[in-house]
Amino acid sequence: MFSFEPKTLHTKRLILRKALLSDAPAMFNNWAKDSEVTKYLSWYPHRDVGASSLMLELWRGLSSKEKMTMWVCEDKKLKEVIGSVSLLLSDEKKRLGEIGFCFGKNFWGQGIATEVLAKIIEYAFSIGYEMLICRTRQENIAAKKVITKNNMEYLETKEVFWLKDQKNYFLDTYIIKKLI
Repeated sequence: MFSFEPKTLHTKRLILRKALLSDAPAMFNNWAKDSEVTKYLSWYPHRDVGASSLMLELWRGLSSKEKMTMWVCEDKKLKEVIGSVSLLLSDEKKRLGEIGFCFGKNFWGQGIATEVLAKIIEYAFSIGYEMLICRTRQENIAAKKVITKNNMEYLETKEVFWLKDQKNYFLDTYIIKKLI
C-alpha cells in the first residue's frame, strides 16, 4: 500500500527527488555544515563533505523496512540541493505519518519550506496516509510558522531526552487529518 521509494515531486521552485551521492558537496555547503541549521535537529553539523556523503548513502539505502522516505530538495534555478524533507510511517494501522524538513539558512524566509511541506502533505494523503504530524522543539518559532501555514493544528507538547546534547527539550506536535 505505502511506497517508500522517493517519487519525484515538483513544486513551483523545487524538485523533490531521491538523493544522489553527487549531491554531497551542495548538501554540505548549503545546510549540513551550518550549526544554525542543525541547532534543532538530532544530528550535529557535518565537519566535511565525507560526512554528508555518508548521510546521503544512508538516505539512499532507506527501504520499506525503515518505512521512511527521504527526498532532497533541488532548486530549479540553482540546479543544486538546498534542503531535505522526510516522511516516516509512524503507525501503519492509523495511517499516521511524520514529516520532517530542513533547509539551508540562505533559503529561509522565502516560503520554500512552506511550499515543500504543502507538497508532501498533498502527496502523503494521495498515497493513503490519513493523518500527518510534524514535531519541532518549542523554541523553533520559524518551523512552527511553516507548520501552521500548512493548516496543521497544535496537538500536544512532550518533554524528550535529546541524545545529541544529552538534554531534555520540549517538543510541540502538530497534526493535520485528511478530509474525507
